[in-house]
Amino acid sequence: MKVRCIKLLNAHGEPVRTSSWLTIGKEYLVLEVFVDEQTGSRFRVISDDAGTPILARSSEFEPVSAAIPKCWVATFGPNWLAFSPSAFRGDFWVRYFDGDNAARNEFNEAVKAIEEETR
Repeated sequence: MKVRCIKLLNAHGEPVRTSSWLTIGKEYLVLEVFVDEQTGSRFRVISDDAGTPILARSSEFEPVSAAIPKCWVATFGPNWLAFSPSAFRGDFWVRYFDGDNAARNEFNEAVKAIEEETR
């Protein structure tokens, strides 16, 4: 799934002109769709900084390719739902952001699989 950034919003959902995370007009590969009661729907994309995977409001994007990657699975809790590679389950993001090498390798493999499916 690919999307194009059409607007920028700050943490409070207010429009902003610039962001160090996203660029208006740029296309992004969606790595995960995450929905919860408090924040609504978000896309996990690789940001414009040094490649940090971030959750951005889905309302900041328009679809470019709506193809759902075959490697995605649905996971859910009491107040949330996610569609992503199975590697992203459980404590994956904690391990990833803590610099765990195994999580980094799993991330790179998942991104490669999603990229291959969206070509």
